[in-house]
Amino acid sequence: MKTKLLFVAVSSFLCASVFAQITVDHTNIAPIGDLIRQANDTLPGFSIFPGPSGTNQIWNFSALHNDKVDSLVFEVPGWTPYSAPFATSDLGIVVNGKQYEYLINNTAGLFLVGAAIHLPDPGQHLLNEFSAPNSKLIQWPASYGMNYTDNYVIAGKAAYNQVPGYDSVKIKNTTNSTVTIDAWGSVQTPLMTFQSLREKRHKFDFDSTWLHKISPSVWIGLTPTIDTVDSYTWWSNSSSAGYPVVTMDQNPNNMKISSVQWLLATPTVQAVVELTNVPGLNVYPNPANDYIDIQMNNLDAISITVIDLSGRIILTAEKPINNLSRLNTQSLGSGMYFLLTEDRKGQRNTRKFNISR
Repeated sequence: MKTKLLFVAVSSFLCASVFAQITVDHTNIAPIGDLIRQANDTLPGFSIFPGPSGTNQIWNFSALHNDKVDSLVFEVPGWTPYSAPFATSDLGIVVNGKQYEYLINNTAGLFLVGAAIHLPDPGQHLLNEFSAPNSKLIQWPASYGMNYTDNYVIAGKAAYNQVPGYDSVKIKNTTNSTVTIDAWGSVQTPLMTFQSLREKRHKFDFDSTWLHKISPSVWIGLTPTIDTVDSYTWWSNSSSAGYPVVTMDQNPNNMKISSVQWLLATPTVQAVVELTNVPGLNVYPNPANDYIDIQMNNLDAISITVIDLSGRIILTAEKPINNLSRLNTQSLGSGMYFLLTEDRKGQRNTRKFNISR
């Protein structure tokens, strides 16, 4: 009997150690320079559902499918082409090379400042959306039992020529959310198993859209949409995550899961997207050791800086003479760096290079 009790006690201790409650904070978000690949299951099966709240839960999502892949590149906001209106952002995420999201990640939380989106119209017009106040994607540090509200308005305006006789569109999305970290445990995906916290977000959305008629000049409102959704997000402090492990939306009326996003691969270091492919800007040798030569043909740069993967300025270079400048790199450790140039019009260009010791 004593042996059996001892076995039960040891087994309980091991289970508690493996499935221990975790805390997630701002350091668990992927750093600048990383690439996150998210899979989308557009028709999840009956086995995919949020499950109950509480402690030491086990979620088996191994049956998730991959119907579509999204690529998310984490960048220094200032290196993206549409960062100017989102000056407070310290993290840029480029989605599929087309959508630009601007966030703040600090010790208080992960916040959405706004986004720049190309509209699906013939002119591919740019819509800048601003969140007021900044939407709180999650509050840091996140732990089981935490709850808060997240109420915000996202609005934007852009040129638009999809409908004949109209030239502009305005959108406004009002969201009221109650958020609870309502469970913790182990979540299994097709990628791997993560120790996670589950965030439940009960959202009430009111969406409005207006089109501007050219003649007579008047804004015409389309039928607004009202929606209520329960959104579940699993966050992990694993270095193999870096962003939500699983996200799913559920209709609270019929309990149907509309779609699921899940982490397809562990984060990888990715060259930050070069702003423009200017053939006149070259950096060599690459990889380098003691120096790099910077060749700039037909580029009137007023500043040249070297930045590491965290966005920190490491070195500055003199304005090139005869389109050529040499920069001493003996102080740099092995790794990836980015050369950033800016001209008098504010146009920025980047080139990546590596130091090999």
